[in-house]
Amino acid sequence: MSDYSNYALRGVIAGLITGITTSVIYILISPTVVELTEAIINSRIPQNIPPEELEKLISNIKNVVNSLTPITPIIQVVQQLILGSLFGVLHGFLTLRLKIRELTSALITGIAYTSTLNLIPLIVMHNLMPETMELLIKYLGLNTYLIITSPGISFTTSLTLLSIAKGFSNKLMSVKHF
Repeated sequence: MSDYSNYALRGVIAGLITGITTSVIYILISPTVVELTEAIINSRIPQNIPPEELEKLISNIKNVVNSLTPITPIIQVVQQLILGSLFGVLHGFLTLRLKIRELTSALITGIAYTSTLNLIPLIVMHNLMPETMELLIKYLGLNTYLIITSPGISFTTSLTLLSIAKGFSNKLMSVKHF
């Protein structure tokens, strides 16, 4: 197996840690998600909709959110495993092809992850839908920014720690052992 496989595996492990972290955060905020969803719907739907249709729409959306809540943590973990493997390959490319040091490469990869998946969407949402950001802050408090960037923080921290422990982790995580 190539060295890229080892980096992809390292990314998968960082993705697993990130998936578990985001799942725990989602479970903690899940009671607020239904209320937040209703508030966003009410703020985005034109006022000329008859009240009974609006209630039916909100009820349907609440049912969807409630039915997805039990499987959301599983979806988070699978999503982060996939993203972790992709960003792990990026980490390998930076280290192997561009000859960037292991730790620096992990930090660059984490910054790329956080920027593309957390910060840029946050900035776009803040600029294009400020009323939605206001609702997020109203329902989630100032933790909104921490919640939104927590996957990037978790992934960067995990990948960096795995890179610091390179010698130890290479022995434990060698693809040849799997």
